[in-house]
Amino acid sequence: MYKKIVEENGAIFQNVPMVLDGKVITANGSGAAKEFAQGIIEAIE
Repeated sequence: MYKKIVEENGAIFQNVPMVLDGKVITANGSGAAKEFAQGIIEAIE
């Protein structure tokens, strides 16, 4: 369901725990907290 909504609005759906795209970091729920934190560290280095 989310994939369809995302793609209908021009975004690219990626079925991964965390995505880092430029200054945008997003994660898939609390299970991706570690990956999200690693993405933040990567973005500020």
